[in-house]
Amino acid sequence: GEGVRPLPGLRHLTLKFGKCFNITSMDALSKGIAAVTCLQHLQLSFEDCWCLESFDELSDVLQAQTRLQDLRLKFSNCRELTSVEKLAQGIGGLTSLQRIQLDFGGCVTLTALEKLGIGLQGKTNLRHLELNLANCTFDAVEFLDLLGKALLALQSLQHLESHFNGCTLLSSADTLWEGIAELSN
Repeated sequence: GEGVRPLPGLRHLTLKFGKCFNITSMDALSKGIAAVTCLQHLQLSFEDCWCLESFDELSDVLQAQTRLQDLRLKFSNCRELTSVEKLAQGIGGLTSLQRIQLDFGGCVTLTALEKLGIGLQGKTNLRHLELNLANCTFDAVEFLDLLGKALLALQSLQHLESHFNGCTLLSSADTLWEGIAELSN
């Protein structure tokens, strides 16, 4: 917010807000992160922040972090989150990423993850991808199709970990398996 000065030497930033039940927005935090212009590693944890409704503000901030190599976002059990569209746009612009960890396990109102699959496409430097969508309450077939297609282009990927346990509406993962098979060739 106001009075935030740039921190040109800061390369690693970890902020954990687990079980802060009354947080509804990331607006002020996003403004603070925007003042840190040379981040290489960013970890934000909002696990069990039941009232967090949106992280849209984070999108523009992420796009400005052109040196970011390691992004870890944990939003498990954030019951009010409904869309990752803006976040996917932010991730889409991060060309230097080598590691992405996204945890949306237990985000029971989250839908339309297709944009996230699109945001992962073109990450040629990505070596480590970890996704947790455990207990999702939607049919993630379209997302898995896009993720499978993204995997085809991730030639540097060395580590892939995905959690879909408890996704009772998931009906197929065929394209994901095809992408994984292509990685091993």
